[in-house]
Amino acid sequence: MSVVAGEPDAVVAKGGIGKCTAMCDCVAKSPDALTFLKNDKIIVLTLMLI
Repeated sequence: MSVVAGEPDAVVAKGGIGKCTAMCDCVAKSPDALTFLKNDKIIVLTLMLI
């Protein structure tokens, strides 16, 4: 089940910047994980690895 709506998969595939919206609350389960709440706007940044 996806917890975000938007374009994160496309951004991850080619690298770059994108945006999406959280569709439900997601509480971090570890210190290095992210927490976001339903309807939060999320900016996705990825590097293109060659």
